[in-house]
Amino acid sequence: MRRRPAGEGYHLTPVRHNLQMPDKRPGHPYGSLRKGSIPDRAPFDLARHHVVPYNQLRELWNANIGDTGPAHGLLRVLEEQVRQYADMSEQLKSADIEQVRRLCAEVADGRVVHDPGGNRHDGWDSFCQVYAWLPGNLFIGPRERVDDPDESFEKDAGPIFRSTGEVTSLYENLSLVNQKIDEHRKAGSGRPDLAGEAFGKLAEIAGRARYMDFEASHWTWEDDPAELKRLKAKKSKPGLRIRPGTDPQPSSS
Repeated sequence: MRRRPAGEGYHLTPVRHNLQMPDKRPGHPYGSLRKGSIPDRAPFDLARHHVVPYNQLRELWNANIGDTGPAHGLLRVLEEQVRQYADMSEQLKSADIEQVRRLCAEVADGRVVHDPGGNRHDGWDSFCQVYAWLPGNLFIGPRERVDDPDESFEKDAGPIFRSTGEVTSLYENLSLVNQKIDEHRKAGSGRPDLAGEAFGKLAEIAGRARYMDFEASHWTWEDDPAELKRLKAKKSKPGLRIRPGTDPQPSSS
């Protein structure tokens, strides 16, 4: 679908807003989580973990706010899906949902354009939460993990996503998003096609309105010193990790 250039079909000049994503990741809009447990271990706190980290998602968005054409498909999906995301949220109210939907439509149509000196759109804060915490990019696991990659791609999470046929291709798409963002960074602004590919896959992921729930069988206790060293575990202390699988790990940064 061809994106309408800014102002085409409208009598009004596009409204200028600051569309730059913040350095700090926004808080998630979802509800609280129960405790998790595995055999022979005390219950532990759970958290939502990203597969593609926020710093990558932020970079993709901010690199293309001068021309948001590559994000058109994603914005249209978010415009429709945010109502379903809100079913899991304790923060997104009806007014927030409509503001996010309006922002997505206005940016996609070219009615809102980026201006670093502009103010924020009414739906901006909620949009940032939605974009940063797409359910399809999340899985539930222990808050404290010895294999947490921090701000890197979750290269060991494949077994979690491939444990059900419903999402057989989801992890592969997430890996492709991360890969295309890396390629776009290296190629620079002269390759909007790479941004389009990343946003296109992200649009597919955004079509999923559920994250991967916690399953005890996906987790194990790691106390092998050599493995803890390889995982760069904090202070080499034993702890929980994703149960190693046989899936080939995707290449990523």
